[in-house]
Amino acid sequence: MAGSRRSGRRLRLRPLTDTSGELLRRLIDDNLVSCFLCCREAVAAMRRGKAGGRIVNVAARQALEPRTGANISASTAAKAGVAALSAALGEELAGEGILVNAVAPSIMDTPTNRRDMPKANFDAWPKVEEVATTILFLASPENKVSRGGVVPVFGASSQSAAT
Repeated sequence: MAGSRRSGRRLRLRPLTDTSGELLRRLIDDNLVSCFLCCREAVAAMRRGKAGGRIVNVAARQALEPRTGANISASTAAKAGVAALSAALGEELAGEGILVNAVAPSIMDTPTNRRDMPKANFDAWPKVEEVATTILFLASPENKVSRGGVVPVFGASSQSAAT
């Protein structure tokens, strides 16, 4: 089972024919629309400060490898939208010193994921701290040139990491 969080509840993602329009809209709102609106406000604040800045969004592995999103196509499309938005904004805002990137983690090693997938190879999943380290670099002043990228953070995982 793959999932997404909304107000602390786990959404059960479904194959195309079992996905309602309501679920699709929720996933797009929760992922792409919220990302767009947050970026818009962050850019407005950065422009007021006139010092540039960094934005790092969170997509998912399926955004880079859509075939891994089979049976969760609505979530895959929403996360791919986050990746595309990040790449577009990376180009749009670079001239203002605003560098926009995204990370695309695979299944992360969390207690919930361990509980939901007890037979998985947990060692293959990136640790939350590893994903955070990648985000911190992209958001830091040390990142002077990376923009428009969608950085894979897959850990040691392979296609079979969830099995």
